[in-house]
Amino acid sequence: MVDEFAKYSKLQRRINVIDRELEQIKGDKPTNSFVVQLGFTYGVKLVFALLLILLSLYYRYTPVLYLGDKISLTPFTNFICYPNDANYVSFYFWAMCCVTVARLI
Repeated sequence: MVDEFAKYSKLQRRINVIDRELEQIKGDKPTNSFVVQLGFTYGVKLVFALLLILLSLYYRYTPVLYLGDKISLTPFTNFICYPNDANYVSFYFWAMCCVTVARLI
């Protein structure tokens, strides 16, 4: 090892220079793409959340669907028809069902 110290030190310097360049390249690119990807993901979620809030406020008392008099959802009627009359599906319940199905897909 003592005889090959000069070769070893030159080779180690080359390796160190390449490692520094690799760390610099690796440190620059993922940060930018990661920030863009993260911003896009949360930006879309924020837009959908604001849209859901606006629709909830606008269609608060508008029933989405009428189930008919023959259908009785007795234990869950208040939950399904919250601000509306019985046998109507409220917008809140409809939105909750749509969000649940979208997450399953």
